[in-house]
Amino acid sequence: MSINEKPIRSDEKVMAAAAGMYLRQLREERKVSIMNLAGLCGVLTRTIQEIETAATVRPKRHTLLAILHGLSSLKRLTADERKKVLEPFGFRDQSLLPEGEEVLSIARQWERSVFELPHPAYLVDFAHRFITWNRYAPGVIGLTYGHPALEKMRGRTLFDLIFDRQFETAFAIKNKETFLPEMLYVMRCEFEPFKEDEWCKECIRNAREAHPQFRALWDKVQKMPVQELGLRTMGPIITQPAEGEELSFHLLGTDFVNDSRFRVIQYLPANVATMRKCLEWVEAQE
Repeated sequence: MSINEKPIRSDEKVMAAAAGMYLRQLREERKVSIMNLAGLCGVLTRTIQEIETAATVRPKRHTLLAILHGLSSLKRLTADERKKVLEPFGFRDQSLLPEGEEVLSIARQWERSVFELPHPAYLVDFAHRFITWNRYAPGVIGLTYGHPALEKMRGRTLFDLIFDRQFETAFAIKNKETFLPEMLYVMRCEFEPFKEDEWCKECIRNAREAHPQFRALWDKVQKMPVQELGLRTMGPIITQPAEGEELSFHLLGTDFVNDSRFRVIQYLPANVATMRKCLEWVEAQE
């Protein structure tokens, strides 16, 4: 114990024991060993074991968050589950959005690993803010990679890109009546663990105020039961740029580099014509 550190109180020990037991319960529900969880979250096996057994009464916040991120990558944690682990140690759960250098680092990893996928794909964070895209994604809305219009999309939410008519994406979707309710329902389920976080409240509030069509659809999906999402698939989404042919895709969402805060959305061709178009884009780059 350092000179300035206060003695550990008996109630701290009780709360640490309860939180540790609950953390172990979450881990066992996901059928993951301490060793494998340590590999997922970058925390020492011994450290996780000490937290679960209350040998450590005052773990660091960043350590707990790393463990929770590892567990959530296996099966998404609810806001209440995160709260039951963090609050006994005196921490308030505030799932912080990735910013600055962390986003730039992820974008660089994207360029090394996903950029050359032979079909459209883009990268978002868990607030569905648009981070970057691969070589073929702009073709979905009739643009080419490097077009100046793409830069104004960076950092905007998918709500903005779909409902704000200043973006080409707002005009490209042809089956909005069927696709948008499905998309918003999936996003509603993904937002559920974070619905009490300020960033989440602000994101929804801003979209409701700015986009009347979003507000009407969002109110409808709020009445639907929340489900545990496994592999995130949507579609088909049918797009047609102002000058171009109709394309049809199924959307597949997966975590990027085992970090559930970042997601790759892949556009998988849903018919032969769309497959041929994707092949044309690839051949044009060769």
